[in-house]
Amino acid sequence: KVEEVLFVNGIATQNKMIRIENRIADVEQNLEAKKEEQKLTAKERTEAREAVLGRNKELTQQKAEKAKEREQHRLEQVKRLEEQKKNDAESRQAKSDEREKKLLDHKQAAAAEAETKKQKAEDRILKSQLNREEQRAEISAKKKEKDQKTKERLSEPATKTTVSEVIAKESPAEEELANSKLAKASTTISRHAKLFIEQYQKECALGIKDLNKSKMRALSTRLTASNGGSMSRQVLTDMTNFLTAVDHEYTRYFNLFEPVMAIMAEARKASDHNTFKLCSDLLHKVLLDAAEGPANARYFVKAGHVVPLIAMIHEEIKTLQKQNRSAALTVCFSLLQCSVQCIVSDASANVKLAPIRDQLMDLLEVAGVDRFCFAIACTCVDVEDMACLQYALLTLHLQIFLVVKKRTDSVEWYQTATVSLTTLLQNILTPGGSSAKDDAITHNTMLVILTAFRLLNIIARHKSSVIGTFLREQESARTELYHTVGAFFGYVSRNETAALERIPQDGSAQESSLSKSFEDATQFGITMQTIPRATLPAYCADGSAFTPAPSSARSSVSQASTVHGGHGKGITRAAIHELLLFIGVASIGEPKVQEIFSWGKGNGKPLLQVILTALNINYFTKGRHILFPTVLSIIASENRNREIAEREMDCKSLLDFLLGEVQCLPQKQQKKIKASEVQATPSHAPAIPASEPVPPLTPEPEVPVKKKLFAINWADLTDSDDEQPVAEKPTEAAADNAAPASATAAPESVQQTKKDKMLQLIKNSANYNAFFRIENRIPRSMWADIGRFLEESLPQ
Repeated sequence: KVEEVLFVNGIATQNKMIRIENRIADVEQNLEAKKEEQKLTAKERTEAREAVLGRNKELTQQKAEKAKEREQHRLEQVKRLEEQKKNDAESRQAKSDEREKKLLDHKQAAAAEAETKKQKAEDRILKSQLNREEQRAEISAKKKEKDQKTKERLSEPATKTTVSEVIAKESPAEEELANSKLAKASTTISRHAKLFIEQYQKECALGIKDLNKSKMRALSTRLTASNGGSMSRQVLTDMTNFLTAVDHEYTRYFNLFEPVMAIMAEARKASDHNTFKLCSDLLHKVLLDAAEGPANARYFVKAGHVVPLIAMIHEEIKTLQKQNRSAALTVCFSLLQCSVQCIVSDASANVKLAPIRDQLMDLLEVAGVDRFCFAIACTCVDVEDMACLQYALLTLHLQIFLVVKKRTDSVEWYQTATVSLTTLLQNILTPGGSSAKDDAITHNTMLVILTAFRLLNIIARHKSSVIGTFLREQESARTELYHTVGAFFGYVSRNETAALERIPQDGSAQESSLSKSFEDATQFGITMQTIPRATLPAYCADGSAFTPAPSSARSSVSQASTVHGGHGKGITRAAIHELLLFIGVASIGEPKVQEIFSWGKGNGKPLLQVILTALNINYFTKGRHILFPTVLSIIASENRNREIAEREMDCKSLLDFLLGEVQCLPQKQQKKIKASEVQATPSHAPAIPASEPVPPLTPEPEVPVKKKLFAINWADLTDSDDEQPVAEKPTEAAADNAAPASATAAPESVQQTKKDKMLQLIKNSANYNAFFRIENRIPRSMWADIGRFLEESLPQ
């Protein structure tokens, strides 16, 4: 066993020695490999160093070559620049020499021209020396006169009349009674308004859940908690910007008009114009919305919000001093007019609204709104006042319904209205006794003129005796009418009527007629069924919130753009037609009124000549049914007027027109017209003014010489009874006061009956165009006298 152990240990020792030898051999081999690697690395470094030195040498050579090339290029460029400078200097010198030559030539020409002008100026000065002396003397005289007038005006105290001063002052007892009636009416309206709001909330189609989706919910809460100030202004602005169908219904359901009206009243008292403007913007946008406007206006009136509106008007009129302009007054009248207009228009088609309309009209009467309108018409003359004035006139137009219905003290009311309207027209068209300048007749001013003429025509239909007595008994009234008509047609003649826009016609204006001339006039454009609203002036708002126009079927609210001469959408042309209608009705059977149309200043034109020369050729052709009845009314039994008409137009065309209308009479009267031996000129033949020779539209038929052109026995028409027109069936024939005496030889009572019978038939007609029919302007029983009078002037 010892030997085995020794043997094993020996073997282990030998194995260890072998491993040690192997390791020593590996180390020696690694050392030799490292030496070889170090030699190889040293060789590579030596070669890389030699390559870098060679590359640096090459780069140095390339840089030297490039520097040499750049230097050579620089020298060449410097040489070129020097040559270019030399050439430029030579070119500038040549141009300078050329300019000097031209300047010298120009100076010589200018000197020659100046010498010529100087010689001409000296000649003109010598020739105009006498004229200058005369002008100097005239200017000196005018300056002295102007200084004298200025001194007199400055010495006089301020006498401008305010609206409150024009309103007739009441006794303490009358004022107390009026306040009692107003308080009673306000209480009644408030009670009805409360019941209406409760009933409306019960019958609302939308539920609370749907209404709460409206953006107005949060805004109304903020508005109630704002108590005025900047916060309320921001809320009002947001409410104006966010208005959808749900928002409108939310406004009506929770009666948001009430807080807005309260803020508006407080803003007026505090003279907070910004807040007041925002409230008016919101109310105008709500009431004039194209889709929801009618429903909002009906709710506004039924909820009793007209009462605080009238109260603000009353307080504002009291606070006005020497100026009549007020943004609050204009805005309040605008809101009152558009809300009342909606109720009156809807009540004509919906009988259920008639009690609301009557209650509203009673409130306007008790509050004396008509007296406010009369006072505004007499005092407001500035261009900035025209919007407020037109809203007041439109409100007055609505109140005529109440006056006609009650028929109590209506004569006095019509007299006051007539005086106010004539004063208004005189102040606008003849300020200071001279005709108004063309630039003073703005869009709003022309709307006021149109509205005033329309109101005068309504008065002439409902109370013809008032107009007749006013013009017959007061020479000053006839003089005012003469100057007003002359000034208006003078403006028309200076602004080409041929360029005026055509009057827009809606569906209700189209009407079938047996008269060809009336059909031509309808196509030509007779008048507006409803009067557009004036645009709010700049001192009330920027106008952006006031332009939405509702449907023409429910109200007369519409906007017209301003166009020079025509003022947009035929407003001037409609005013011309309204004035022609008025002077025709006022002249028929009134010799004193007919007389003013032959007046003329000095050697100037008579008024009838001014009218005929101001109108273009269309009024003698397509629009003859508008002009000819007026001319017939003016010249009837007036030789001077007939002579004036004969100088300006062919009077035979008037007889042709009258004959054509006779042929359209009912069968009962047509049987009394005897057969003519000579065929008359057709009623549709154009009437050409004598002063404007125009080629005829159709060849004229040859007429043999006879004793009379028309073998009509006018006596057969004289005693015939007036029948109801075929194309126009009035709804009511109401009695009226006696009409003024006719210009014919018949007794006064007979002529009054003729005119009254005609007015009774037409005063309640629904279509306004029907008022322009000749049978509604001249009683048919007077046609025979007019026909005989015209035949006397025609050649036999």
